[in-house]
Amino acid sequence: MGYELTKGTKLNNRYVIECTLGSGGFGTTYKAMDTLIDVPVAIKEYENSSEKDRKVAQREVKMAARFYALDGIASARDFFVVDSISYIVMEYVEGESLKKYVRNYGTMKGEDILTKLKPVIESLCVIHKEGIIHRDISPDNLMVTKGGSIQLIDFGEARNFEEQRNKELTLVYKRGYAPIEQCRQRGKQGAFTDVYSLCATIYFAITGIDPDDSVERMIADHMKPLHEFYGTGLSEYEIHVIERGLFVDAKDRFQTMDELFEMLYEKKDLSEFSGKANADKDNTTHHPFNTAHIMREIDDFYDKKNGRKKGRTASKIFIAGLIAVLLVVVISVFQNKSEINKRPVVAAPQTTMPVTSVPTSTATPYTVTIENYVGLEKKAAVENLKKLKDEGLTVRFQTKYSKKAKGTVIEQNIPAGKTYSDVSKKTLRLTISKGKKKTVATPRPTVTPKPVPKKKKSKVKFNGDLDSLS
Repeated sequence: MGYELTKGTKLNNRYVIECTLGSGGFGTTYKAMDTLIDVPVAIKEYENSSEKDRKVAQREVKMAARFYALDGIASARDFFVVDSISYIVMEYVEGESLKKYVRNYGTMKGEDILTKLKPVIESLCVIHKEGIIHRDISPDNLMVTKGGSIQLIDFGEARNFEEQRNKELTLVYKRGYAPIEQCRQRGKQGAFTDVYSLCATIYFAITGIDPDDSVERMIADHMKPLHEFYGTGLSEYEIHVIERGLFVDAKDRFQTMDELFEMLYEKKDLSEFSGKANADKDNTTHHPFNTAHIMREIDDFYDKKNGRKKGRTASKIFIAGLIAVLLVVVISVFQNKSEINKRPVVAAPQTTMPVTSVPTSTATPYTVTIENYVGLEKKAAVENLKKLKDEGLTVRFQTKYSKKAKGTVIEQNIPAGKTYSDVSKKTLRLTISKGKKKTVATPRPTVTPKPVPKKKKSKVKFNGDLDSLS
């Protein structure tokens, strides 16, 4: 189409455009008013719709509409085509994405995010039993409403389990949130795929840091585990559960969303979970990953998505270097694979579960990552900064009035996720809230009235004769 619809445009003789909500690779999403029932809706426009695009859009509507009664799921309402362009009408969720919410208000406590996600996880259990996987769970696709609840949106990449048996799945790869099996068009996917993405999202909500890329973790896992973060608001047992959901190898994760739900909310003993290899048959983890091919597929995907010509992106240079490293370590990875799969299951909550890491024969450059301290109390921030201060980082504090609670961090000069090989010459400045500024009532000045002038006495003498006054 090449242009955005203007305010007041009426679509399908029913929906009046109010504003643009955002744009992506597929097209543009608008907020509109459904004049038939007088409620706001979100309309997703598929630009340059082909017959294939229309089928994709129709499939998304049908999938989302099937689950309209489920809590925590934004439903689809309508589908139509105007001038060969497809439109999906969805429930309008007033709020902001979890990604923006954390960036604006700071990290969430573990208890809070688990409470808010409970309806979503319960609904995903139902959706998975229908044979559908979402495949795109991330902080961008979870909306925090004004009422504080969370809703899962965008079923554009959802697929039926059975589809992958007969044909390739479209590559969906969101760095940090897509598990390793999602890197391959013929990689076997299942409920365990959504389990990884959901646990990665929980990791972000609590730490404010995007998880490491699953391809990098397959080579050498240097992602900071949850148990090394201070003040997560999670029990040791809950940390064990989330880290289990983040295992790189699909066979070692919870195989169903029901298993994850039971562990998180019913507190079943982790020793009951044996890492059943339901994902084992036909799983790409049976055979060595062609890592260069994986990276090529991912890069081609982003080329197409962003409309770039192959061979002209800066990422090609990075990938070429990475592939060279991968070729050196891939033999080592799979020599140790049998030992990794045999590691014992940790029974919570007695010990801290180690995060899986694959031994490599290649030295990895040491880096230090700056965490997100916004939203933490000053005491917690100081505790979290001990390790970085030992590395030589200089930390400075300043205060200012704000609407945030007194004593909490409201700003940091170095963004979360920034990495350095040396922090000895870096200074991190944290701004601490002084609370709301008290307004002091200024007393009105006392006005002293001017003295009333005395009347001058008349010098006219009155001798009793009225005629003398004329």
